[in-house]
Amino acid sequence: MTAGVGDRFPASITAVGVALLAQLSDEQIVELYGDLDRLPRWSPRSTTSLPNLLTKLNETRAAGYAVDDGETYPNVFAYGLVVHRVGNHAQDFSMSVSLLLDEATPKRRAQALEELKGVRDALESGNDLR
Repeated sequence: MTAGVGDRFPASITAVGVALLAQLSDEQIVELYGDLDRLPRWSPRSTTSLPNLLTKLNETRAAGYAVDDGETYPNVFAYGLVVHRVGNHAQDFSMSVSLLLDEATPKRRAQALEELKGVRDALESGNDLR
C-alpha cells in the first residue's frame, strides 16, 4: 500500500474524495457520474454504482465525515472530512486518517476520528498548529 504526494485515486472510493463529493448536491453528482455505467473498483468493497454513491454521500453529509472501509485498499480503514477555509470556500480541502483494518478496533476508530476532528477544528479556527 502506498499513497504519495501527487498520487491520484478515484474520488468515489477514498475518504477524502467522498468527503469532498459530499459538498456537492445530488444533482451535481449525477452530472459528474451519470454517464458512467460503473464507477472505478479497486477492491471488492468499492462503491461501483451511482445509486450506492448517492447513498454513501447522504450518509457522509449526515455524519459530517466520510468512511473508506476497505474500498481503496482492502486492509485499510479511513475517515475523511473537509476543512472549510474562512471566507473562501474555493480553498476548502479534505484530509484523512487511516488505520490498518485489523487494528481498527472501535476504540481506535473513535480516537482517530476525534483527533482528525480536532485538527480540522484547529485549522478552521486559524490555528497554524505550531
